[in-house]
Amino acid sequence: LIENPGFLSGGATRWYRDTLLKIDDYNVMTLLASKSPIGSNGVIFLPCMQGAMTPTWNGNARGTFTGLTPSHTFEDMTRSVFEGISFGLRDNIDRFEELGMDCSSIRMVGGATKGPFWCQMKADLLGKSITATKSAEGAAIGAAMLASVAEGNFANLDEAAEVMVELGATYIPDPSKKAAYDDAYGKYLECYKAMEPFFNKVYKVFYGCGSIFFHEFDCKLATVFHNYFNHFVHFLFLSSIRIFLYILRLLLCVRSLLPHL
Repeated sequence: LIENPGFLSGGATRWYRDTLLKIDDYNVMTLLASKSPIGSNGVIFLPCMQGAMTPTWNGNARGTFTGLTPSHTFEDMTRSVFEGISFGLRDNIDRFEELGMDCSSIRMVGGATKGPFWCQMKADLLGKSITATKSAEGAAIGAAMLASVAEGNFANLDEAAEVMVELGATYIPDPSKKAAYDDAYGKYLECYKAMEPFFNKVYKVFYGCGSIFFHEFDCKLATVFHNYFNHFVHFLFLSSIRIFLYILRLLLCVRSLLPHL
């Protein structure tokens, strides 16, 4: 499971739609983006609007549009938003493959599965087939799977997934577009590397899990705090899941006993 490359991913598209385009229809966004070529005519969007998560983990990073000129249009900027977030995904997958992990089979969940244009873009720039789930609510299905396994309805999560996860459309990459995306992706990486020292120098504000802490930290101290804080949040998250499952099991037990009372 690969998380979003930023604390905001789909949220970045919503911010752009609501704040700059001032529309309420994602279909209009995809229509605009489709009118700009691969690489967005040189516009690069870094989707680090609340810091960068995987694989750089830099709370100082910020979202940026780079390369704008008077000739650029909303079509170019819109496509750059979709491309920037997708390039962040590729950065993660490339690093997993460098570690020897098999990323040949990709399943996509979440709100992005509702947009065929974006799904196809990801398949093309990754050069891999992508299969979307029928339901966009991946977190809800995952919670239901955990509860079902805990109740003994399934032996394990693999068995639960076979029954509970329905697959939707599969997007086949277009090899003719790979070279253009590779070039645009290289520029995206160079842009982030060039901007990162600026982020660290100017924006010494620590972001964590969607909350903003307006404190000035020494960079090393901020890194240590960042690691401990995220471990703590992870612990709380797992604890809340366990409590939820215990309560669910208790309710099921009570329901099974009611006919005998």
